[in-house]
Amino acid sequence: MQRLRSESEIIRSWCGAFENVVVSIACITFNHESFIENAIISFLMQKTDFPFEVLIYDDASTDKTASIIKKYAEKYPSIIKPVLQTENQFSRGVKVNPKFNFSRAQGEYIALCEGDDYWIDSKKLSKQVTAFEDGVSLIHSDVDSLNMLGGKSTILESVNKTRNRVGLAGDLRADAWLRAHSIFTCTMMFKKIDIIEYIDTGVLEIDFWAGDYSMFLFLSQKGNIKYLDCSTAVYRTANGSIMNQKNKSNLIEMQLKNLNLLSFYFSYFDVSRDIKDKAYGKIKKEIRKRVFLYSERNSIFEYRSYFNYFQYWQFKIFRFLKINKLNLIYMDLKSFVKKKVYYKNIA
Repeated sequence: MQRLRSESEIIRSWCGAFENVVVSIACITFNHESFIENAIISFLMQKTDFPFEVLIYDDASTDKTASIIKKYAEKYPSIIKPVLQTENQFSRGVKVNPKFNFSRAQGEYIALCEGDDYWIDSKKLSKQVTAFEDGVSLIHSDVDSLNMLGGKSTILESVNKTRNRVGLAGDLRADAWLRAHSIFTCTMMFKKIDIIEYIDTGVLEIDFWAGDYSMFLFLSQKGNIKYLDCSTAVYRTANGSIMNQKNKSNLIEMQLKNLNLLSFYFSYFDVSRDIKDKAYGKIKKEIRKRVFLYSERNSIFEYRSYFNYFQYWQFKIFRFLKINKLNLIYMDLKSFVKKKVYYKNIA
């Protein structure tokens, strides 16, 4: 393993004034005592000729995560700037990265990496800063996936390349609403000026599922997306991650909250009716599929309970946004649900 440089060695490699931070690394963490050290070391291994800072927010971890962060903050006081929360904020509905990291970022650019992921390319920041140009709002790259499901660890190198997936790139102002989000958070870099506008839209006040998806949608409307065809980070897949939860109702809830998010952005960006119809239709289809899968695995009582939950969400979204299209989606799904319950009762 490459020797970890001291703070003074890192700073000596920077050109320009120390105070002129170019990149702010935003890291949020919670109970990541087994992983956070890997993340911090990968930040400190970055080889740049410009100043960067490491903003780490710990959301009141109950393990040794905070003590590990403190250890490195004491060794790198000019680079690592922690916020160690005493009461968990995520459970209260707070969007912790925007509130506790983005708001204090000094860099022109912000790079993301959560506490259970880490970077493997020591020139990641340099490559991305160099790749930024006029008209680009977001840069991301390929990633290695470390699968930790079932107690075993297996790694899949260059996920996009291995699975023959083309990295999202170019002008996605229209396509972003209709395509699956396949950008890995630990590879994202964007301009601070854009993310300040993102916060000012008021989107953080509504209830949505994933912050990276929300930011992707917003940034896709601010400029072109650029993709680096190389793996710069490792993304851990664990039992508790959103997309690997066994509870299918959580995936239905995710789609309902995505509907909430899209509706907000459609109003903010004045999206065309054609795009709205296609996007709403796509989510409606996905919800119907999830409802079908959920009902196949659960009792009628659980199924009806979930439908009541859907009614709550429809009312909440419709009341807040007053969009007739949502009501039409709801009525269509209500009919679909009643048919499902009827056929299960007579089976």
